[in-house]
Amino acid sequence: MSYIKTIPPQDTKEMSSELVVAYQELGKRASQARILQLQSLHPEAMLHHYKFYESLMYKPSPLSRKFREMIAFVVSKTNGCHY
Repeated sequence: MSYIKTIPPQDTKEMSSELVVAYQELGKRASQARILQLQSLHPEAMLHHYKFYESLMYKPSPLSRKFREMIAFVVSKTNGCHY
């Protein structure tokens, strides 16, 4: 549960045009990853955050994809995150 005001993808009445574009660009990922919705009041940051995540998890790296997922899991578990 978030203590930060968010605008979920289905709440089109409150959305700025920038947020509409950001949600369209993110597609399904925005409704699945609530951490992106935490940045719904700052759509530019939301897009930058996702691009950063995408780079860390999917671009070539000395760490295997499996190992990166393990790190993400342990960090989420340690932080009490349900992801």
